[in-house]
Amino acid sequence: MAVEVPPGSKRPYYITSRGINEGTFVRIGASSRIAGQDILKDLMLEGSNRSFDALDFIDERGIGLSQESIGRLCNFIKIKSGIDATSISLVNMGLLRETDEGFVPSRAFMLLTDNPYYHARIQCARFRGPGETEFIDRKEFTGSIIDQVDSAIGFVTDHLNMGARIEGLYREDIPEIPLNAIREIITNAVLHRSYSHEGSPIFVAVYDDRVEVTSPGMLPQGMTVEGMLSEHSNPRNVVLSRFFRDTHLSEGWGKGVKRAMDSCVAYGLRRPDILEIDDMIKVVIYRAGSEYVPNVKASDFPLNDLEELVLDYLEANPQDTVDDVAKHLGRPYSTVRKSVSKLKAKGILSRTGSKSKGVWEVTHKSR
Repeated sequence: MAVEVPPGSKRPYYITSRGINEGTFVRIGASSRIAGQDILKDLMLEGSNRSFDALDFIDERGIGLSQESIGRLCNFIKIKSGIDATSISLVNMGLLRETDEGFVPSRAFMLLTDNPYYHARIQCARFRGPGETEFIDRKEFTGSIIDQVDSAIGFVTDHLNMGARIEGLYREDIPEIPLNAIREIITNAVLHRSYSHEGSPIFVAVYDDRVEVTSPGMLPQGMTVEGMLSEHSNPRNVVLSRFFRDTHLSEGWGKGVKRAMDSCVAYGLRRPDILEIDDMIKVVIYRAGSEYVPNVKASDFPLNDLEELVLDYLEANPQDTVDDVAKHLGRPYSTVRKSVSKLKAKGILSRTGSKSKGVWEVTHKSR
């Protein structure tokens, strides 16, 4: 039996005798905690059916709307979608609001153009080893969140290992993590982070064995990690999500994260993890060679004919090498090695010991 209770429309709910600041509790992990001010802001917006990015931008420092920024954004839309955008187009997209005195920018418009929000930035770092003890490289990206996404993706790919494939006269570099997965995870972090958390940027950390993307804010009320991977999109920032969808910067149906995770598995990598840590969401993408800890059922991934042959052979000959398998099956070594990597990534096959003296073990039966 599954009982689903939708969130109420008058959030936040709190213990009246303690007041809203001390009497509002949220569930984080296995404990209930008093909601901080950032979480309270999110709850109030969700309860009133509003989003941070849809509100008018009001700034006492004199930062505001400029014709140059309107033209720049309209030109970007033209390049990406082929639509001749105007100020009215931006009104229809929720980026501007028309008044008798002129146009008023939304917070989404400012995030996409001049971005005056200091916390709306991405901090990237490359660490030596598996822990945060020694920096190899670090950068911080500010300005338009569109440019931030591209810069953060470039930072990650600059610190990944590259393979190569020769097609005719041309050499194609192949990163160890699929680029579409990197782009989707970073884009998703920018689109769905809580911009009410004014003290926290997005963190992108590259380690020897993994890439971590951490964004501020809990999942929207009523959303779970499982639901995020199986249901349609429930965006926190509705105007930004529509803009990214209309300009083909994201797919807009809420399936991008699941597709990114599936592409990593198809690549022969361990399936990424999504973790809820305090009031942050962290996505961990594992690099090639990281030790696999099964977190899915082998039956979720049907085997192709070659994988079945490889599994049968190694089950009967656990001391043989990949080269032995390739010779026995009459297949290229690189093809068999790729199949072995996928079987390991699926949690079906594991190896203990050295390359020359180790043994294989079939850890799951999928047939």
